[in-house]
Parts: sequence; structure tokens; C-alpha cells
Amino acid sequence: MSIGEGDKMKDGGNMKEGRNRKMNLHNKWLPPPVAELVSVERRRFSQIVQRVKEEWQPDDHLKRLDTVQWCSLINTYLKVKSDIAIEDLEDLTSVVLKLILCSSDSLYVQYRWGSCLTRILRKFRHKLTLNIEWRPLYELLLNVHFERRHSYEGWVLKRNHLTTITHLIRSCRRFFPPGSSAEIWNEFRPALEHMSHNSALEAAGFLSLFLPTAQHKLERKPSLFNSEWVKECIDFWEKLPYSNYWNMQWGSLLSRCIKHQVIKTSEWELFLPSMFMLFLRTFEVPVGKSSQWAPIYRRLPREVAAAFYTLSMPSSPDIVARSIVYMIIPGGSTLRHLECLVDYLEQYYHPSNGGSWTTSLESFLRNLVFYFMKRLASEHLLRVRDEDAVECSHFLGPEERVAFVKVVMRLVERGQYSKNVSLAACAANVAARLTYLEPYVVLPLIVSCFQMAMDTITATHQLESSLTTLALAARALLIASAEESSSMVFSAEIDTAVDKVMSGLDVSLKECRSTLAVAMFTTLLGLDANDPPKTLATLQLYCSVVSSITVLGSNDSGPGGTLPIDWSEWVGNFLERLFTLLVNLEPISQSAEVEPDLGFLMEEGSHYSSLLMLLFQKVTTSVYNEALKKVAKFVNSNILPGAVDEIGALCSCALIGNRSLALPLLSKPLMNSIVSSLTETPCTGFSASSNKKSYENFKAGLSPALEITLCYQLNVLSMSLLYGGAALTQYKHLLLQVIGASFDAPSSKVNEAGNLLVSSILASLLHYYPEHFCRSNPSTKSRFDIEEWYSTSGSDAPEEGSGPTWHITNADEVAFVEEILNLHLRDSLADLRSIVNDAVRSKPSGQEREQLRVIALRLGGCLNGVGSCLPDFEIPPDTIDHSLSKGIDLKSLSVVGAEGTVVGSSKLREEIAETLHKTCEYMLKERADDTILLKLLVGLLDVTGNYGSMTYQSWLQSCSLWNAEDKTLREPKINLITGADATSRRRPWWMLVEKTNLHNFLRASQAGYHRYYRGLNAPYHLILLSKDLLKLSLHSYRAVRLVAVNKLGRMLKRYPSLVKECMPLLTTSLQDVQAKEETALGACNVLKSQPVMRHLRQDWNALASFLLALLRSSHHESVKAQNAINELFLVFNILYGGVPFSSYAKVGESLQDLSYSKMITHIQDQVVPSGGGTVPVHWRYNLMAHGILLFLVLPPPSDEHSFYAGSVLKSRENIAGGFMANLQSELPALRPLSVIALLFLLQATSSKAFYGEKPSWLKNGNGTEYAVSLKSAIISILQRQGFGQKVITNLAADHHYFEGQNSYNPQQMSDVGLTALMPTFMRDWPRTLTWDSKLEGEAFLPTFARLFQYLLQECGSPVLDALRVPLEDACNDVEERGKQCIAAEIMAGLLHSDVEGIVEAWDDWMKPLLHKVVLQSTLESAAEWAACVRFAVGGEGRDGREVPKLRYKILDCLAEPLPDRASTSLLTKRLTLLRAAVSELLPMSRLDCDVKFQISLLDEIMTYMSHSAPQVRQGVGRLMSIICANLQLAAESGSLSSTEKDAPLSPTDSPMSPEVTDANGDCKMPLDWRAALVSGALSAAEKIQSAGGPDLSGDASTFEGVYSKESKEAVRWMETALHFVIASVRSGSGHVLLSVTRELLHPILSVQETWNKELAKLAKSAMHLLRWQPFGSVHLGTTIATALAASTDSIWHTRVAALKFMQPVVYRHTYIMSDSDMRALWDRIRELLSDNQLEVRILAATTLTGMMKGPGIRFAEEFRNTILEKALVQLGQRTKNRKTKTRTNCALATTHGLVLGLAACILSVPYDMPRWLPNMVIALAGFSHEPWPIKATVTRTIADFRRTHMDTWDIQKEAFSEDQLEVLSDLTSSASYFA
Repeated sequence: MSIGEGDKMKDGGNMKEGRNRKMNLHNKWLPPPVAELVSVERRRFSQIVQRVKEEWQPDDHLKRLDTVQWCSLINTYLKVKSDIAIEDLEDLTSVVLKLILCSSDSLYVQYRWGSCLTRILRKFRHKLTLNIEWRPLYELLLNVHFERRHSYEGWVLKRNHLTTITHLIRSCRRFFPPGSSAEIWNEFRPALEHMSHNSALEAAGFLSLFLPTAQHKLERKPSLFNSEWVKECIDFWEKLPYSNYWNMQWGSLLSRCIKHQVIKTSEWELFLPSMFMLFLRTFEVPVGKSSQWAPIYRRLPREVAAAFYTLSMPSSPDIVARSIVYMIIPGGSTLRHLECLVDYLEQYYHPSNGGSWTTSLESFLRNLVFYFMKRLASEHLLRVRDEDAVECSHFLGPEERVAFVKVVMRLVERGQYSKNVSLAACAANVAARLTYLEPYVVLPLIVSCFQMAMDTITATHQLESSLTTLALAARALLIASAEESSSMVFSAEIDTAVDKVMSGLDVSLKECRSTLAVAMFTTLLGLDANDPPKTLATLQLYCSVVSSITVLGSNDSGPGGTLPIDWSEWVGNFLERLFTLLVNLEPISQSAEVEPDLGFLMEEGSHYSSLLMLLFQKVTTSVYNEALKKVAKFVNSNILPGAVDEIGALCSCALIGNRSLALPLLSKPLMNSIVSSLTETPCTGFSASSNKKSYENFKAGLSPALEITLCYQLNVLSMSLLYGGAALTQYKHLLLQVIGASFDAPSSKVNEAGNLLVSSILASLLHYYPEHFCRSNPSTKSRFDIEEWYSTSGSDAPEEGSGPTWHITNADEVAFVEEILNLHLRDSLADLRSIVNDAVRSKPSGQEREQLRVIALRLGGCLNGVGSCLPDFEIPPDTIDHSLSKGIDLKSLSVVGAEGTVVGSSKLREEIAETLHKTCEYMLKERADDTILLKLLVGLLDVTGNYGSMTYQSWLQSCSLWNAEDKTLREPKINLITGADATSRRRPWWMLVEKTNLHNFLRASQAGYHRYYRGLNAPYHLILLSKDLLKLSLHSYRAVRLVAVNKLGRMLKRYPSLVKECMPLLTTSLQDVQAKEETALGACNVLKSQPVMRHLRQDWNALASFLLALLRSSHHESVKAQNAINELFLVFNILYGGVPFSSYAKVGESLQDLSYSKMITHIQDQVVPSGGGTVPVHWRYNLMAHGILLFLVLPPPSDEHSFYAGSVLKSRENIAGGFMANLQSELPALRPLSVIALLFLLQATSSKAFYGEKPSWLKNGNGTEYAVSLKSAIISILQRQGFGQKVITNLAADHHYFEGQNSYNPQQMSDVGLTALMPTFMRDWPRTLTWDSKLEGEAFLPTFARLFQYLLQECGSPVLDALRVPLEDACNDVEERGKQCIAAEIMAGLLHSDVEGIVEAWDDWMKPLLHKVVLQSTLESAAEWAACVRFAVGGEGRDGREVPKLRYKILDCLAEPLPDRASTSLLTKRLTLLRAAVSELLPMSRLDCDVKFQISLLDEIMTYMSHSAPQVRQGVGRLMSIICANLQLAAESGSLSSTEKDAPLSPTDSPMSPEVTDANGDCKMPLDWRAALVSGALSAAEKIQSAGGPDLSGDASTFEGVYSKESKEAVRWMETALHFVIASVRSGSGHVLLSVTRELLHPILSVQETWNKELAKLAKSAMHLLRWQPFGSVHLGTTIATALAASTDSIWHTRVAALKFMQPVVYRHTYIMSDSDMRALWDRIRELLSDNQLEVRILAATTLTGMMKGPGIRFAEEFRNTILEKALVQLGQRTKNRKTKTRTNCALATTHGLVLGLAACILSVPYDMPRWLPNMVIALAGFSHEPWPIKATVTRTIADFRRTHMDTWDIQKEAFSEDQLEVLSDLTSSASYFA
């Protein structure tokens, strides 16, 4: 874009002021013509803010919608880092917040402005001074996404709106006023009491989202945040185990509290054990035989998951890492706990232990280091900025830093060779970053791993990872080795001896540097075309090293320099190896048809181009000359079509190094070769520079070999000249010859190569770009020949005046450009006009076609080359006048930017547009089937009309390439080696220059973009181009359509007014009967584009025409067309933003406008004509029409819009009546849609909130009339003959049970169609905890139930009258599953309606009907009727009551006793219904009736504990778990006090104790069910064991008649108890019933293996769940004691079960386990090592291996010493008594126990080689001659040891002596391995 003199004059007054302000580095380094005017952006932004303040009006929807046009422009100012006044930002923030809160009727406005405001608040959060109330934001989120709305929006818009609002709230919470924290906590804290209700999940999400912690110091006193509050939060966190959502919410909240120090840092020490226990639980890794997935889960409601459980939330590992880092304090225990955590997780980082958990472990490692370095950087800044005022006692010191690095490096060692590429890359990056903190700790390890990978055969697969790690750490290595002898900033007191033991090598940093110098030569062989990953890693290493060296080849870079390398030799060797690599990239085929693909060297993440650029700019002149000669010789002597891009980049980098030397050696020979090759070939004469105009040779071709050669040379020349600049003018004539010859060549590929050459030359001459990317004069800050890296701000920013030198076009270059444009742009236009205007067609068709193709290529090359240097179209005068009338100057709103020097004028662009327009007309008329020419024409239309678009696309592509390199070439903020400033990351100077160049590209692309807004006319020539693109978008050929649609979409996005011009043709293409299929396909592609969809949100007429065109497109019968139309409708559905307000905001309408009411009537007539009858319309269009009616429903109007209230309400009534009638439709997909639509329409009058304070629209006359009229309309439909029966029959058919199958089969989306994308317009049901699918109904549809609830609330008794008989008939049809489902749904809705008269109806016919259902319905439909009961008794009453009216009547009905001799199925069904009812009774309820009912029910069902039917016992156990948990919680909350006198208690009628708790702290219950359950389980287990005898094998069926009736009853009793335990744990209420579960643990362990296999299977299921059950600190001691007691049981199966139980329990509770419990476990397991049973001994050793990690390490050392001492003693005795061969079983068990102990010690460190391990291995080998099973244990352990130490054996074998290696060599089968 040009920067005119007018801008300079207008903004000159602020330029001096702008220079005095601090400017962003990239803006400061912009090209001088651009940098001079950057300061004016401050004033321009102020004008924009002022326009937003003036334009928006709270009560005017259209005005608020108009303000959206400023969002993109504001975002652009933020993106280009403009200097913006904070006062303007504060004013804008205040206005935008008000605008968002006032725009509840437009989610689109809120979404766009919310995104913009979020960016502002995040970017300037530390500078803004704001006061934002939290409650309006909460009400906004609640009303839109949790409450029911009265207008329809697409789910994509709602999802984007939800994401934006949640991000906005996170950005706003630091600005909440003091006292907000307490208000927010008090608002949501009560909901957390009911953990079984979904409101607890919502409350946790809202707390995590809203609760501010950053400004806690400003809170009022007393503050919410204290130790008691933290303890309460942790308690809530522990109540819901293994819920990732729950972990994320509480973990995120507490991590923010930790980071912002809401309490003293030292106070967190009290909570560390509990916190780390929760942290460990978040990592889903397998423990022992357990899976990594917990069987305990909590289903999330749909709206909760959408709002609070998204990808934008920090992951659990992220939260854990942040919490741990900010809890570290000097002298604290956090690091000790972290070391224990690493002990447990370390093994899962190893390559052999990968799995689904690898992603979370990678995230943990990455964020652990990220937050640690972030904290160090912030503490460093605090020390520097205000050293005296800052309390530094909690700051990290050298000891904490070293300890942390050591711990993390353990994970890095395991993960750096992971098979997971992401984890390996993360480990390499982490290691490199840590080198800047503690190089003495990290660098020796990195270098040793690299040496091992280079030297050993077994570790060659690790070379790539080692190279990558070394490359990332190369700069730190160079700096640290250079600083080693001087005073270093990092701690010099660290214990280097310990570090060297950890790394495995005694290596100094100087030796590491020498290794790096050697590696520069030895890794040259890594440049291998057959191994791309290794090649890229090698190039990355070289690039990292070269970026850190000031000059390559200087005198001080020899043996005594920073890197002792002969750079001249290295550069020569590197180029030779590179040439070999490039030759090997050549494809085998040499045919002309082969099009070389982009090689891996040019892909994203490759350092190839950067390395070459640095190499040729940093070497000395002598080295450069030698390298240039080699490159020239290689390029001029080889033709390598497969490496065009790579060789082009090589030449380009060589040319940038020295243009005057490189052009004669590299470019000139290529140009001469091209000219000489084409001189003797046929010439078409199509080039303007050609002297031949006969055009006789256009059919002649080139030989394949010559064509390949010319294409290769032209493409290499194009890339090499890209940065030629002024030096190209010396070869002007030769270049013009090359260009002309390439266009005259009779080869399309050579012509295309000429197109690229023209574009490259013009860009090189006109564009702004740095002359050199490396500094010619090194900075004075550079030390030790190491190049200084810089940050963009702070003390490490480059010195003033050190910016790059830019290429600015001089007069000679402008003259050269003009000459090229005259030859190939203006002459091409003239040739093109002559062809288009030639009515006679004097030339042959083929010749004309070829000439048109060459002209298009010439034009395209010129236009692509000049880009935005050619001025844009002039703004139309009417547009200027219109904008000026509003106080907007379109020319001075955008940011400043220019791609290069201006050439030509707007008139030239207009001339091009006119010519192309005529050409398009000609092409569509004469050459409509020539796809090649049409695609070229589309490209020309795009580059002509979409000004700046090509620049923006180049910026996007370059950003993705450079960002990948930027991640690997930057220092972290904190660099303790040099003590650099910690304000920002540091990068090489050349990288900053490259980023500045990209920044200029971005500015250039945006400088002229934001000129046209909605309602402003586009230039005339742009309208022509858009119409041409539109015609091409509707072309017959798909290839043309796809290209044209893409280019048209860009144009419509910039010029919104053009959409209105395109709509008539687009809609006609859909609805016109004569339109072709291809035209419809193209129209659909354009209509579903973002600009068109955005226009439909704002223009009612466009929306109406679009919808009518959709409905009239049914004549397109082809499959392709119908699929495209369906896709268009679905896209419209998900992006729909509501009816444009203009459709009903204005009273008068023009004749062309289609009014809202007429539109509704017209669509209704499409499916149900006013005259009656049916309309022959396809079912998909019928569905589409009804969907459109739902889209067009307007919200009930408010008082101020009463002038149109009548029409809106009448339309809602008509639409509701139509959907009501559709319930009896024969169209299957229409009925579910009608149900959803009626829910949407009826909620406005049926919502319970409207029966307290009615909304304003229901109070006025229109609203009252609407309610009465709607009721009458629905009743009239209900009273139609047979309506109820027809509805029930049809809706029953919507429950899909296939014939012969009992399982429910939900419909596929293709069958449901539109309904699948519709929201349900109701909260997710059920609202209480559900873990058993039977309680929510397999086929029960809550939407159907809610519909009949609304109908009854709306219409009253007529609904009951219409449905009574059909409902009774459906209930009686027990064999028809579909009718049973719909009957259950109708009954549920009616019972929950709470209307007047429902009680009478209950007494009259509903109670007998429900009772009849209980007695008659089949067991298969019990799930649906259970859901019915649950729906009916759950929730709140309609008029605000706490419970529904019929709750207790329904409960009494279900509690009625069954008839004598009731069947087992009937009893099971009744238990299921009761369980459904009880699950809706809140545990903390203080209602007497709830508690009494549950107590009496518990008294009854405990008599069924030994029932003969398994399904009954299962139902009893599950029901008991719910009741007992409810009563336990009620007792804890004191809710039982009011029921003490009247509640039916135990059979002995024992009164309730006035005490709430017993001696153990457990709540007493009114019924002593706990004692009965525990004593019964103990007695049953004892009877089962005594009946089984010592032999538990065999089948239970063989024992029929053998075992007594008493033992069989004990089995049944025990099964019920097991079902109780399983249900309590799976339901998530296990923590409530731990006082019972811990007492049942021993009986459960004792029946793991019994004579009854079904009981054993059930017991194992219970034990599997109990292994996952968290036991709090109160119950943990008793649980461990019980497990230890079970481990002493006389039956060895019980001992095995106890050991299996101990493994995961110890792992998951290790942080809160007391020392006495841990000691008791160790002692007992040591005893079990010598158990008489082999299985017990082996399992004890396995358990012991796991316990040696974490806190058990202090017991492990004592055990190792003891076991080794005993083993050596026994080996000595064996040596003396070799002749003694007899041995008792006891002695054998003892010896085996010693061997197993040794094996456990060895296997506890599978990949390490601690000092004690060699002696342990040799001691174990001494038992290799013992009998079985000792020998088998030795063999297996040695084999595992060999396998796990294979990769590092070459280093680790040094820990063994020669004698020990010989012993191992004799023992193993692979003798050479240990040799």
C-alpha cells in the first residue's frame, strides 16, 4: 500500500510525540517509509474508540449490530502491536462491557465483542485500572447456556459464544471489586452440600470460573481465604474421586490460590500430604494388575461439560505441575513429596512402558519446567525492580533449584528416547531449557547420551533424539563452557560429585565443548537422504551452533576459541556432504511428466534455509569465496529437477551473502544457458519482447530433456533472484531476454517457469526486505566470540540504531520495473483486448488458446510480483461522502503498512479489471470448456480484486515456517549462566530481523483491508470482478467452481456489500426450474461461505429469499445436488444467528420486502395449504420447512415493542398449533422435531418462573390474549377425534425396538436428519447422580415427558381427558415395548405437572393405573417405568415448592406391599422402582417424610437379604446402598432429629440415640443396620469357609445337597452384602459408607476363592472396586489393620487377596499413610516372603518391589542391607555344607524368601545402576544352582535385569568388577552380551 503525502501532513503533528514514546521493537525496525508514520496509529485508534462510543445505543439492536464492524479493525491494531493509549483502552473496555450486557438478544454481537475484549484484557491486564461486577457476567452465562431461551440459534454460534464468554470471565475476574470472592463463594457453596445432585457439579464449575484470587490482598477483612477455607476445598475435592472434571475444577482453583499466595506459603505445608495424594490420583496409570481406567465415574450433564470441561481448560497434569512449583519454598517438604511422586511415575516415562497415559505424563513434564522457569523469572524481576520492598523469604534459592533440576532430569532420562515422538521432543526441550539453570547438572548427561548414541551399536536408534537434545542445548553449552573459569551467576556451591554420579560420567564443561566440536565433523555423515529425521536433527544442530558464533573462520576460533574448529575445513566438508544429499534427492524418473514434490528439507521445522543463510553471511570473505565457487560449480554442472527448491534456496542464501560476487558466478551462467538453449528452438512469438510475430511455431514442442533442463534452470534462477535488489539492474537486458525467451518457448511448463521468474524479479526490485539478515559488525556485548542474543524489550534489547538495513527501491530499479510492466503487463492487456474484441476470429483456435494462456501467465507474473505495490481501487465518491457524514475518514482508519515502493496507479488496476471483465465474458461465451484458461482467469481476477490478500497468505505461510524454528532458537526468560534480564525471551539478531520482516508483511496486508464496512458501496470495478467470479463459481466444471468459490469468498469477506449483489443470482440458481445441476452445486458452495452466512444474520430480505430458494429447490433431483442442498441447510442450521431485527423493528415495509408474518404463512402453506389437503412435497423438504419455521420463531416481545407484539404472538400461536398437529403425522422424522419445537414454544408460558412474577409481556393485553388463544388452539387439536390414540401410537413407533430384539436401537443421524442437530430445550436429565442405566430408562425420552408436562400445565384437564383412555390402553399392552415406553413418558409428565386437579386425577384413575403397571408390566420395561417414577418424584414443584405435589403419594403407592406369593420378577421390578424413587431423595434433605420413608423401607428390604432369587438380592443390595448413604449423610447433617420419635426403626423399636457420633467418629443411625450388616457378613463368611473345607476347587453344582441349608443361606446373604458394597463404590458414595466398608473388608477378602464360583466372582468384582476406593486418613489405619489381619488368615487364598489389595492401596495412599502403618506393612510383607505357600511368597515379593518407591525408600535401604547380609551368610553356609542335600519345606521357603527379597530389590530399579545393585545381582546369582522354585526365580530375575539394562549396558557395566562380569557371563545364555 502506498503511504501518501496527505497522511504525512495530517499526522505530522503527532510524529514527534510518537517518537518519544516507547515503541515495540518490530515497529521500530520497520522500513523507514513505514516507521515514520507508525506513531499516527495512536490518534487513529482514539478515533475508532470515539466512533464506537458514539454509534452504539442500548435500545437499538441495529446500532449495536453495526458496531461489530469495528472488532476486526481493533484486533488488527492489537495484532500489529500499535502504540495505544491506556485511557482509550479503558474507555473502550467500559463501552464494550455495557454493549455486551445489553445485547442479550444477539449472541453474535456478544460473541464478536467478547472475543475482542478478551484479547484486550489479557494483553493489557497489568496496565488497566477497571472495576467489573461479576454478577452481570454470571447472569449472562446462566441465561444463555443454562436457562431456556425463547429464540433459536445454531449450535456453532452458541458454542463459540459459550467459549468466548468463559474466556472473557477468566480475563475479567482480576478486575472484580473487593468482596467479590466472599459473594461468589456464598452464592455457590450451598449447592456443594448435595453431591448426588448435578448442581454440585455446576457449582464447582462456577467457582473455578468466577472466584478471583489474583487480587486477594484487596479483599475486605476478614478475607474469605484462610486455612479453614483451603481445608474445606480439599475436603470437597476428595468427595468425588476419579472424576477428571472434578479434579480440574478444584485443582485449577487451588492452583491459582497457591500461585497468588492467598494464604501464607508456609501454611500450605499442612495440606501437602492430602494435595499430593490427590495429585497422584489424577495420573491414570496402571498399578499392579489394575487397569489405568478407574471403574468409578460420574457422568457429566451436557451443559456442564460444554461450559466447564473444554479444551481451553488447563489439563490435570498442567494444574498439578503449577501447584507443585508454586508450593516449593526454602526448607519446605514439597520437593521431598515431588521426589516421591517422580519415584512412582518415573517408570511410565520409559520407552517400554508407553500407553494412553503418555500424553498426560508429557504434559506434566513440560508444564513442570515451564512454571518453574516462569516463577524464577518473576522472582528475578521482583528482586531487580524493588529489592528492598519485596519479601524474598519464599523465593527459590540455589538449593531448591538444584534439587528440582535433579528430580526433573530423572524423567528426562526416561522420556528422551520414548517411542512417542511428542514425549521425546518434550524431554529434549525440557533438558535444553534446564541447561540455562544448572549446566553442571544437565550438560554432562546430554553429552554422555550423545556419545553413547554415536559410539555404541545398541543405541543407534537413539541418535536422532540425542542430536535434537544436543542441538537445543548447544548454545547453553557454549556459553557455560566459556564462562566456566569466570564468576558465574548460578550457584558455585553445588555438589558436583553428586551431579557427576547422576550423569554417569566425570565430564567437565570444557570437555563437553570439545565433544561438540568433534560432533560438528562426525555428524556430517548424518546428512542422509534416506533418513530424513536424522538429517533434520543434524541440520538443527549446525544451525544452533552457527547462530551462537559471531564469525565463522575468525582468527580466535581455532583451538583456543569458543569452539575449536577449522571453519574453512568444516564448511568445505559440509558443502560436499550437502551436494551428495541433494543429488540423492533426485527422482529416478527423468520424464517431463514428473513434477518434483516439496522435499523434507523445505518442510516446516527444517533448519535448512536458515543454516545456509547464516553460513554464507557469517563466514569470512575467504571462506565465502571458496564456498561460493563450490556452489557455483555444483549448480552449473548438475541438472536436478527433484531438488529445485533446495538448490534455489542454496543459491538465494549464497546471493544474500554477497550479491556482487554471487550474481556473476551463480545467476549469470544460468541466464546465459537459458538464452542459448532457447535461441535455436522454435519460438511462438507470444512474448512482447519477441521479434517474431508469425506465431507459426506454437504447436512445436521441446524435447523432454530440454524442457526439464529449462524448467530446472528457470526455477532455480527465480528463487536465487528473490533478494537480488539493485544488483539486478546490471543484468537488465539479459533478464529481459530470459523472460521473453521463456514466454516464447513452445512449452507450457517453461512458460509457467517464466511466470515465476517475472514475479520473483519484480518482488526483488519493489518489495521492502532486509539487505542482510546477519549483522556485519558484531555487538560490543558479545564475549568469547559468542553472538549476543536479544529480547524485544528490557535491558537485553538491541542497542539504539542497530536495526536492519532495508532494501528501498531506487530510480534504476523503478525504471527496470516500468520496463517489465510495459512489456508484459500493458502490452499483454493490449493483446488481450485485441483478442477479445476480434469479432472475426482471424487466428486459429489452437493458436489463440495458446496465446491467451501465455498472456494470462505474463499478467499473473506481473500482478503477483508487484502485489500491493500497485495501488488499490479508488474509493467511490458516494462511499466517501457517506462515511464523512458519519465522521469517518476511511483513509485514516487502518494501520500503517506498505509492502514496497508504489508503482503504477489505481487507474492501471482499473484498466486491468475492465479488460479482465471483458475477457471473462468472452471466455464464458467462446471457451467455456477450457478449464486451464478459466482457472488462470480466476487467479487474475483474484490478484486484481483482492488487494493485499496475496500478501496475507504469504504472511500466514511464512509464520508457520518461522515459528517452528523460533521454538528451537531462543533462550528462556531466565538465564542464570549470563544473568540476563528476565523480561522476555532472547533470540538471535537475524531471527528478530526475520520477524520484523514478517511483521511488515502483516501490516502491508492489513493497511488497506478495513476500508469497506456493511452498507458502504464497493468500487465499480470490484463489482464487475465479483460478478465475474460469481459466474465462474456457477460454472459447469467442478475444478473451476472450487477455485472461483474460494477467491470469491475472500472478496465478499472484505467487501460485505457485494453479498447483496450476489444474492439474486445465487437464489435463482437454486429455485429456477431451468437451472442446471452444476449451477446449483456452485450456488450451494457460495451460499454456505462465511460472508454470506454473516449477511443472512443482518439482512431480512436476504434471509427470506435464501429460505424460499431452499424450499423451492426440490426440482434438483440428482444425488449430488440434493446432498449439496442438505449440506447447505445443515451449515445454515449450525451457523444460524437468529432473525434479523430489521424484519420486525420497522413498521413500514416496501413492496419488495417480504414481511415476517407473510413469510411464516408462506412456509406453512408449503406443507399445509390454507385450503386444506396435502402438499406433494418430499419428506426432507417437509422437514426442512418445519425446521425453518422453528428458526423463525421470535422471542415474546417486551413492552417497548408492543406495536408488533400482536403479529409475533400470533405467529408463535400458529406455529405451535402446526407442530401440535404434527404429533399425529405419518412422517417419522417430523414427530421428534415437533416435540422439540413444542418444548421450545410452550416453555415461555409453562416455565415455573412465570408462576411467581410473570414477565412483562404476559401482563399486557397482547400477552394475555396470546396465552388464552394458544391454549384454545391446542385444546381444539387435542379434542379431535382419535387424536390421543393416534399420537400415542405414532410416538410409540419412535422407540425403535427391532423385531425379535429386546434392546433399544437409537436412530442414526441420517434417519433423524435435522432433529439430531436440534437442542432439546431442557436441562440434561436426570439431575441426580446416575450410575445404573436402568434408573434413567434405556429408551425413555425425557423430552417426550417434558412435552406432556407442558401441555398439561398449559391446557389443564382437557389434556387428561384426551389422554386417559389411550394411556390406559397403552399401559395394558404389556408386550408392546414401544407403547410401554410412551406410556411411561406420558405418565411421568402428567405426574410431575403439579397443576390444579392433578391430585383428583391421581385419586380417580392415575394411582390405580400406576399400581396396575407395577403388578402387570414385564420386567423388560421396568427400566422405562423406573425412569417414569424418577421423573415424577424428582426435582422441584411448579409453583416454587420444594417437592412435587404427588411425590409422597407416588412413594406410598410404591411402598404398598405386594400380594402374597408375588413372583420374583414382580419383586425385582418393585425394587427397581423404589430405587429410582429413592435416588431422587436428596441425602441432606430435612423433610421428615423423606427420612421416614427411607427408614421404613430399609427395615423392610433387609428381610430380603437371603432371598432365593439372585436378581432380588442384587436389587436389595443396590437399594440399601442408596438408603444407607442418604441416612448416613442425614445423620451427619442433623436431619434425623425431627424424625426420632415417629420413624419406624428396627424390629426391636430401639429409640434413636441423641448422640450424633460414636467413639470412632462415625455417625449413629436410627436403625442399627451397620452392626447387622457387618455381623451378618462376618458370620456368613465364617460359615462359607467352614463349609468349603481346605479344598476350594470344583464346581458349585457338584455340591448340591452336600452343603447345608445354613451355608447356602450364608452365601445368599453374603452376595447381598457384596452387591451393597459394589453399588456403594460405583455410585460414588463409597466415602460416605467407609465406616461399614472397612468392616466388610475382611469377609470380602476371605471369600475371594470359595466353593461357590458365583460368589467368588462377585467378591472379586467388589475387591476390584475397593482397590480404587480412596480411604481418608480417618479410615486408612483401620483399613490397613484389617488387610494385615487378613494376611494372617489360615487360608492362603485370603492371604493372596490381602496382598493384591495392599498394592494399589499403598500406592494411592502413600502420602497420608502414617509411619506406624507403613512399618507394619513392611514387617508383615517381609514375613510373607517366607510363607509356606509359593503363590503368597511371589506376590509378597511383587508387592515389596512397588513399596520400595516413594516414602518406602527409607525402609527399603534397611531391608536391602538386611537381605543382602542374610543372603551372603546363607551362601557361605551352603559352601561349607555342599554335601547336605536334604532340605525341609520350611528351609526351602526361607531360602526362597531370601532370593525373592533379592529379586525385589533388583527389580525395584529396572533401568538404573545404583552402587548397591552389582553386589545384589551377584548375590542372587549365587543361588542359581538351588532347586526349583529358587532357580526359576533367579533365572527370571537375571533375564529381566538383562532386558531392562540392555540399552545402557556399555556404560553401566563399568559398575561391575571383572570377576562379577565373569559370573554373569557364566550365568546368562548370551555370553557375548556381558563380555
